[in-house]
Amino acid sequence: MGIREDYMQSFVNLYGIEKGSEEYETIERMTIDVFFFLVTDPLTDMTDFDYRGVDTAAFDPYKDVHRFLHKYVGMTSDEIDRVIDSITGN
Repeated sequence: MGIREDYMQSFVNLYGIEKGSEEYETIERMTIDVFFFLVTDPLTDMTDFDYRGVDTAAFDPYKDVHRFLHKYVGMTSDEIDRVIDSITGN
């Protein structure tokens, strides 16, 4: 299960939102898509931003989060890999 599916499954489990419903798709679009966009472009001025034009289809969780942590948090590749290994149990 990927990040998007895992995140949305939480809404199914916790709130009884039905997968494929209008509520599900709205939550997905307004939360996880925004998160993906912010990881790929964190310096966007958010004051009057219109998310309707955001395309997250090309989001690559590993590559984009790795780049974000390296560029904006200052972590080295080794540090990022250790965090990933810790989270995934490797």
